[in-house]
Amino acid sequence: MKIPEIIKYIEKYVRKLEGDKKSIHTIVNYRSSLHNFAEFIDDKPQDINYDTKGIRDLIFDYIYSLDQAYSINTINAKRTSLKGLINYLASEKAIDEDFSRDIVRLKVDRGKEKSVLTTNEIQRIFQVLAEEYSRAEGYNLYYKARNLLLFTTLLYTGARRSELVGIQWENIDMITNRIVLYGKNNKTRIIPLKRELKYQLMDFKDILDRLEKAGYEVKSNYIFRTDHKNKKTKVKDKPMTPKNVWCIIKEIIKKAEIEKPISPHNLRHNFASYFLANGGSIPALSGILGHSSPDITMRIYAHEISIEEREREMNKLDFGI
Repeated sequence: MKIPEIIKYIEKYVRKLEGDKKSIHTIVNYRSSLHNFAEFIDDKPQDINYDTKGIRDLIFDYIYSLDQAYSINTINAKRTSLKGLINYLASEKAIDEDFSRDIVRLKVDRGKEKSVLTTNEIQRIFQVLAEEYSRAEGYNLYYKARNLLLFTTLLYTGARRSELVGIQWENIDMITNRIVLYGKNNKTRIIPLKRELKYQLMDFKDILDRLEKAGYEVKSNYIFRTDHKNKKTKVKDKPMTPKNVWCIIKEIIKKAEIEKPISPHNLRHNFASYFLANGGSIPALSGILGHSSPDITMRIYAHEISIEEREREMNKLDFGI
């Protein structure tokens, strides 16, 4: 099988995931990861006919080439998508052996301390974003307003990257102040829309209207859309990829001159830490973050519960004596 054929199988596999009604979370992650793999092998010689061993070598060459700056969770997500692709190739008789079991997920260190932004650092980030936004003109105004909204949305929702890019305007209810997110296993959850985020969304929508009237094509069903045109529709009607979100946040953190290793997932932890520090409960946090049970949330964030919070909760204990 030659490289163009492998890439066609990748495209067919992603379409199969869509046809099987897999969750938006799964489809977005798999599409992004497998697109990266397709780009990697597209640089290889196009006329070589790869057998099963050759395809295995291509996949493992890609795995070993992954940027070490990626988090373990990101690397594991990419490995999982490749395991799914191998399963599909075997089921289609495109390869002689299902070697997906040879791809091992990396062990996640749950005890590792997570980087959290201080209030001063958050203010510094907003200052940088606001200054860029105030100076922007023309089409550049769209990008600067989008970046400000993107950071605000992650900060005030605790959403995963894949959930963030899937948000459409119809998922926002400005009257009841709620946002619908589509998470893992196609599960939906409703989270409250904070006033600060609501105002940013209203401002962004106003900017889109103004830019459209000025002749710029910026509107989309997706709040955070791709910059690339759909080959079929010739318009930018798809969501941006989770990798785009990662790159934007990294650039924002760099401009704010913050040395901490802050990623979109760190902002999710940031949300959880401040939520608990301000007296939020574990069950409520579990529902907002989309964990399958409060036990998972407790295992991840038990260390965030301060001694003051424990004392407040202990004071509620009353045996009626």
